Amino acid sequence: MYTIPDELPRAAGEPDDVRLVAYANPLAGVPDRNPVTLTRHVLSLVEAGEKRVYLPHQSLCCPAGSLLLLAAGRCLMSERRPATDAYRSTLLFFDDAHLQGFLSRYATRLPFRRAAGNGPRHPAFCFAGSAFLQHYFAALSAWAAGGKLGGELMLRLKIDELLLYLATVHPEAFGQFVAGVAWGPAAVFHQVVESPATQSLSLPELAFLCHMSLATFKRRFQATYGCSPERWRQQRRLQQAAQLLERPGTRPSDVFEAVGYESLSSFSHAFKQAFGYTPTQYQQERLSAEMSV
Repeated sequence: MYTIPDELPRAAGEPDDVRLVAYANPLAGVPDRNPVTLTRHVLSLVEAGEKRVYLPHQSLCCPAGSLLLLAAGRCLMSERRPATDAYRSTLLFFDDAHLQGFLSRYATRLPFRRAAGNGPRHPAFCFAGSAFLQHYFAALSAWAAGGKLGGELMLRLKIDELLLYLATVHPEAFGQFVAGVAWGPAAVFHQVVESPATQSLSLPELAFLCHMSLATFKRRFQATYGCSPERWRQQRRLQQAAQLLERPGTRPSDVFEAVGYESLSSFSHAFKQAFGYTPTQYQQERLSAEMSV
Protein backbone atom coordinates (compact mmCIF):
# COMPACT_ATOMS: atom_id res chain seq x y z
CA MET A 1 0.00 0.00 0.00
CA TYR A 2 1.24 3.49 -0.86
CA THR A 3 0.64 6.62 1.20
CA ILE A 4 0.79 9.65 -1.10
CA PRO A 5 2.27 12.26 -1.00
CA ASP A 6 3.82 11.33 2.37
CA GLU A 7 6.14 8.78 0.73
CA LEU A 8 7.29 11.17 -1.99
CA PRO A 9 10.54 13.15 -1.46
CA ARG A 10 10.02 16.64 -0.04
CA ALA A 11 12.54 19.46 -0.30
CA ALA A 12 13.76 21.13 2.89
CA GLY A 13 11.45 23.97 3.88
CA GLU A 14 8.67 22.87 1.51
CA PRO A 15 5.21 23.27 3.10
CA ASP A 16 3.33 20.12 4.02
CA ASP A 17 -0.22 21.22 3.19
CA VAL A 18 0.47 22.17 -0.46
CA ARG A 19 3.01 20.48 -2.71
CA LEU A 20 4.15 20.35 -6.31
CA VAL A 21 5.58 17.03 -7.53
CA ALA A 22 6.91 16.10 -10.97
CA TYR A 23 6.33 12.34 -11.09
CA ALA A 24 7.71 9.73 -13.49
CA ASN A 25 7.42 5.94 -13.51
CA PRO A 26 9.51 4.29 -16.25
CA LEU A 27 8.36 0.81 -15.16
CA ALA A 28 4.60 1.42 -15.52
CA GLY A 29 3.45 -1.14 -18.03
CA VAL A 30 1.27 -3.78 -16.45
CA PRO A 31 -1.93 -2.11 -15.21
CA ASP A 32 -1.92 -3.63 -11.70
CA ARG A 33 -4.31 -2.01 -9.25
CA ASN A 34 -2.23 -0.63 -6.40
CA PRO A 35 -3.90 0.36 -3.10
CA VAL A 36 -3.22 4.04 -2.44
CA THR A 37 -4.08 6.25 0.53
CA LEU A 38 -4.10 9.91 -0.45
CA THR A 39 -3.53 12.18 2.54
CA ARG A 40 -4.12 15.29 0.40
CA HIS A 41 -6.44 16.19 -2.45
CA VAL A 42 -4.62 16.21 -5.79
CA LEU A 43 -4.75 17.85 -9.20
CA SER A 44 -2.79 15.69 -11.63
CA LEU A 45 -2.03 16.43 -15.27
CA VAL A 46 -1.22 13.18 -17.10
CA GLU A 47 1.61 14.15 -19.42
CA ALA A 48 2.55 10.76 -20.89
CA GLY A 49 0.74 7.43 -20.56
CA GLU A 50 -2.54 6.61 -18.89
CA LYS A 51 -3.83 6.70 -15.32
CA ARG A 52 -6.71 4.55 -14.05
CA VAL A 53 -8.42 5.22 -10.73
CA TYR A 54 -10.90 2.93 -8.98
CA LEU A 55 -13.14 4.44 -6.30
CA PRO A 56 -16.13 3.25 -4.25
CA HIS A 57 -18.69 4.32 -6.86
CA GLN A 58 -16.75 5.13 -10.02
CA SER A 59 -13.72 4.26 -12.10
CA LEU A 60 -11.83 6.74 -14.27
CA CYS A 61 -9.45 6.41 -17.19
CA CYS A 62 -7.29 9.51 -17.68
CA PRO A 63 -5.26 9.61 -20.91
CA ALA A 64 -2.33 11.91 -21.66
CA GLY A 65 -3.31 15.58 -21.63
CA SER A 66 -6.21 15.13 -19.22
CA LEU A 67 -6.49 16.56 -15.71
CA LEU A 68 -7.47 14.39 -12.75
CA LEU A 69 -9.10 16.00 -9.71
CA LEU A 70 -9.15 13.52 -6.83
CA ALA A 71 -10.12 13.92 -3.19
CA ALA A 72 -8.05 12.62 -0.31
CA GLY A 73 -8.93 9.09 0.78
CA ARG A 74 -8.43 5.53 -0.37
CA CYS A 75 -8.47 4.35 -3.96
CA LEU A 76 -6.89 1.84 -6.31
CA MET A 77 -4.59 3.12 -9.05
CA SER A 78 -2.80 1.78 -12.09
CA GLU A 79 -0.46 3.47 -14.55
CA ARG A 80 0.41 2.53 -18.10
CA ARG A 81 3.38 4.12 -19.83
CA PRO A 82 3.51 4.83 -23.58
CA ALA A 83 5.67 2.62 -25.77
CA THR A 84 8.64 5.00 -25.96
CA ASP A 85 8.46 6.98 -22.72
CA ALA A 86 7.91 6.73 -18.97
CA TYR A 87 4.57 7.43 -17.39
CA ARG A 88 4.75 11.10 -16.37
CA SER A 89 2.46 13.47 -14.53
CA THR A 90 2.59 16.77 -12.66
CA LEU A 91 0.90 16.63 -9.26
CA LEU A 92 -0.44 19.50 -7.18
CA PHE A 93 -1.40 18.41 -3.65
CA PHE A 94 -3.53 20.53 -1.31
CA ASP A 95 -5.20 19.72 1.98
CA ASP A 96 -8.78 20.27 3.14
CA ALA A 97 -7.85 23.48 4.99
CA HIS A 98 -6.59 24.97 1.71
CA LEU A 99 -9.78 23.91 -0.08
CA GLN A 100 -11.96 25.40 2.63
CA GLY A 101 -9.94 28.62 2.50
CA PHE A 102 -10.40 28.73 -1.27
CA LEU A 103 -14.17 28.28 -0.85
CA SER A 104 -14.40 31.01 1.78
CA ARG A 105 -12.57 33.43 -0.50
CA TYR A 106 -14.31 32.73 -3.78
CA ALA A 107 -17.43 30.54 -3.46
CA THR A 108 -19.94 33.38 -3.37
CA ARG A 109 -18.50 34.86 -6.56
CA LEU A 110 -18.32 31.64 -8.60
CA PRO A 111 -21.02 29.96 -10.71
CA PHE A 112 -20.70 26.52 -9.10
CA ARG A 113 -23.12 25.31 -6.43
CA ARG A 114 -22.51 22.58 -3.89
CA ALA A 115 -24.61 19.48 -4.59
CA ALA A 116 -27.85 19.28 -2.63
CA GLY A 117 -28.22 16.79 0.19
CA ASN A 118 -29.61 14.13 -2.16
CA GLY A 119 -27.66 15.28 -5.21
CA PRO A 120 -24.74 13.51 -6.92
CA ARG A 121 -21.43 13.55 -5.05
CA HIS A 122 -18.21 12.55 -6.76
CA PRO A 123 -14.76 12.77 -5.18
CA ALA A 124 -13.01 12.43 -8.56
CA PHE A 125 -13.24 13.84 -12.08
CA CYS A 126 -11.15 13.53 -15.20
CA PHE A 127 -11.25 16.62 -17.42
CA ALA A 128 -10.23 16.57 -21.07
CA GLY A 129 -7.22 18.62 -22.10
CA SER A 130 -7.67 22.22 -23.18
CA ALA A 131 -5.55 25.12 -24.43
CA PHE A 132 -5.75 26.68 -20.97
CA LEU A 133 -4.42 23.53 -19.27
CA GLN A 134 -1.57 23.26 -21.77
CA HIS A 135 -0.50 26.85 -21.14
CA TYR A 136 -1.05 26.55 -17.40
CA PHE A 137 1.21 23.54 -16.98
CA ALA A 138 3.82 24.95 -19.34
CA ALA A 139 3.97 28.05 -17.12
CA LEU A 140 4.01 25.91 -13.97
CA SER A 141 6.91 23.83 -15.30
CA ALA A 142 8.83 26.95 -16.27
CA TRP A 143 8.23 28.40 -12.80
CA ALA A 144 9.54 25.25 -11.13
CA ALA A 145 12.56 25.07 -13.46
CA GLY A 146 13.33 28.74 -12.77
CA GLY A 147 13.74 28.16 -9.04
CA LYS A 148 10.12 28.69 -7.88
CA LEU A 149 10.30 32.46 -7.52
CA GLY A 150 7.78 33.60 -4.94
CA GLY A 151 7.98 30.19 -3.29
CA GLU A 152 5.09 28.94 -1.17
CA LEU A 153 2.87 31.96 -1.82
CA MET A 154 3.14 31.52 -5.59
CA LEU A 155 2.39 27.79 -5.28
CA ARG A 156 -0.77 28.53 -3.33
CA LEU A 157 -1.83 31.04 -5.96
CA LYS A 158 -1.17 28.53 -8.75
CA ILE A 159 -3.36 25.94 -7.02
CA ASP A 160 -6.12 28.51 -6.55
CA GLU A 161 -5.81 29.52 -10.20
CA LEU A 162 -6.47 25.96 -11.33
CA LEU A 163 -9.34 25.51 -8.87
CA LEU A 164 -10.86 28.78 -10.13
CA TYR A 165 -10.62 27.50 -13.69
CA LEU A 166 -12.44 24.26 -12.81
CA ALA A 167 -15.10 26.02 -10.70
CA THR A 168 -15.80 28.41 -13.59
CA VAL A 169 -15.55 26.11 -16.62
CA HIS A 170 -16.91 22.96 -14.95
CA PRO A 171 -19.18 24.33 -12.19
CA GLU A 172 -21.43 21.28 -11.87
CA ALA A 173 -18.51 18.86 -11.58
CA PHE A 174 -16.68 21.11 -9.13
CA GLY A 175 -19.78 21.39 -6.95
CA GLN A 176 -20.10 17.60 -6.89
CA PHE A 177 -16.42 17.31 -5.97
CA VAL A 178 -16.83 19.70 -3.03
CA ALA A 179 -19.82 17.63 -1.83
CA GLY A 180 -17.91 14.38 -2.37
CA VAL A 181 -15.11 15.50 -0.07
CA ALA A 182 -17.59 15.38 2.82
CA TRP A 183 -19.05 11.98 1.94
CA GLY A 184 -19.59 9.97 5.13
CA PRO A 185 -18.28 6.43 5.84
CA ALA A 186 -21.75 4.82 5.85
CA ALA A 187 -22.49 6.17 2.38
CA VAL A 188 -19.07 5.05 1.18
CA PHE A 189 -19.70 1.47 2.34
CA HIS A 190 -22.93 1.17 0.36
CA GLN A 191 -21.37 2.81 -2.69
CA VAL A 192 -18.39 0.43 -2.58
CA VAL A 193 -20.64 -2.62 -2.40
CA GLU A 194 -23.40 -1.65 -4.82
CA SER A 195 -21.74 0.39 -7.55
CA PRO A 196 -21.33 -1.28 -10.96
CA ALA A 197 -17.86 0.29 -11.07
CA THR A 198 -16.62 -1.98 -8.27
CA GLN A 199 -18.16 -5.30 -9.27
CA SER A 200 -14.90 -6.57 -10.81
CA LEU A 201 -12.85 -5.80 -7.69
CA SER A 202 -11.79 -8.48 -5.24
CA LEU A 203 -13.06 -8.56 -1.66
CA PRO A 204 -9.70 -7.38 -0.25
CA GLU A 205 -9.84 -4.43 -2.66
CA LEU A 206 -13.39 -3.59 -1.58
CA ALA A 207 -12.37 -3.78 2.08
CA PHE A 208 -9.46 -1.43 1.41
CA LEU A 209 -11.74 1.16 -0.20
CA CYS A 210 -13.98 0.96 2.89
CA HIS A 211 -11.01 1.56 5.25
CA MET A 212 -11.57 -1.88 6.79
CA SER A 213 -9.73 -5.13 7.27
CA LEU A 214 -11.14 -8.02 5.22
CA ALA A 215 -12.59 -9.65 8.37
CA THR A 216 -14.28 -6.40 9.47
CA PHE A 217 -15.65 -5.85 5.97
CA LYS A 218 -17.20 -9.33 5.91
CA ARG A 219 -18.77 -8.85 9.35
CA ARG A 220 -20.17 -5.44 8.35
CA PHE A 221 -21.46 -6.92 5.10
CA GLN A 222 -23.24 -9.79 6.87
CA ALA A 223 -24.84 -7.40 9.34
CA THR A 224 -25.96 -5.00 6.58
CA TYR A 225 -27.13 -7.38 3.84
CA GLY A 226 -27.90 -10.55 5.79
CA CYS A 227 -25.61 -12.79 3.77
CA SER A 228 -21.97 -13.19 2.82
CA PRO A 229 -20.40 -10.98 0.13
CA GLU A 230 -19.90 -14.04 -2.08
CA ARG A 231 -23.55 -15.06 -1.77
CA TRP A 232 -24.79 -11.52 -2.37
CA ARG A 233 -22.63 -11.13 -5.47
CA GLN A 234 -23.90 -14.39 -6.89
CA GLN A 235 -27.50 -13.32 -6.33
CA ARG A 236 -26.85 -10.01 -8.08
CA ARG A 237 -25.25 -11.76 -11.06
CA LEU A 238 -28.14 -14.18 -11.41
CA GLN A 239 -30.74 -11.41 -11.15
CA GLN A 240 -28.91 -9.57 -13.91
CA ALA A 241 -28.85 -12.78 -15.97
CA ALA A 242 -32.61 -13.20 -15.55
CA GLN A 243 -33.18 -9.67 -16.82
CA LEU A 244 -30.97 -10.34 -19.84
CA LEU A 245 -32.74 -13.62 -20.61
CA GLU A 246 -36.07 -11.79 -20.79
CA ARG A 247 -34.86 -9.81 -23.79
CA PRO A 248 -36.10 -11.22 -27.12
CA GLY A 249 -33.47 -13.16 -29.02
CA THR A 250 -31.06 -13.55 -26.09
CA ARG A 251 -29.55 -17.00 -25.66
CA PRO A 252 -28.07 -18.45 -22.44
CA SER A 253 -24.74 -18.76 -24.24
CA ASP A 254 -24.81 -14.99 -24.75
CA VAL A 255 -25.36 -14.33 -21.05
CA PHE A 256 -23.06 -16.43 -18.88
CA GLU A 257 -19.84 -14.53 -19.62
CA ALA A 258 -21.60 -11.15 -19.32
CA VAL A 259 -22.52 -11.93 -15.70
CA GLY A 260 -19.14 -13.33 -14.71
CA TYR A 261 -19.41 -17.12 -15.12
CA GLU A 262 -16.60 -19.06 -16.74
CA SER A 263 -18.75 -21.74 -18.38
CA LEU A 264 -22.32 -22.26 -19.53
CA SER A 265 -22.67 -25.39 -17.40
CA SER A 266 -21.69 -23.65 -14.13
CA PHE A 267 -24.02 -20.77 -14.98
CA SER A 268 -26.94 -23.12 -15.75
CA HIS A 269 -26.40 -25.02 -12.49
CA ALA A 270 -26.31 -21.83 -10.38
CA PHE A 271 -29.32 -20.38 -12.21
CA LYS A 272 -31.43 -23.49 -11.60
CA GLN A 273 -30.52 -23.49 -7.91
CA ALA A 274 -31.65 -19.87 -7.62
CA PHE A 275 -34.81 -19.90 -9.76
CA GLY A 276 -35.82 -23.57 -10.02
CA TYR A 277 -35.42 -23.53 -13.80
CA THR A 278 -32.54 -23.80 -16.21
CA PRO A 279 -31.96 -20.60 -18.22
CA THR A 280 -33.73 -22.15 -21.23
CA GLN A 281 -36.69 -23.29 -19.11
CA TYR A 282 -36.87 -19.83 -17.52
CA GLN A 283 -37.15 -18.23 -20.95
CA GLN A 284 -39.86 -20.69 -21.96
CA GLU A 285 -41.83 -20.01 -18.77
CA ARG A 286 -41.58 -16.24 -19.26
CA LEU A 287 -42.72 -16.57 -22.89
CA SER A 288 -45.69 -18.77 -21.88
CA ALA A 289 -46.67 -16.27 -19.18
CA GLU A 290 -46.58 -13.37 -21.63
CA MET A 291 -48.68 -15.26 -24.22
CA SER A 292 -51.34 -16.13 -21.65
CA VAL A 293 -51.86 -12.50 -20.65
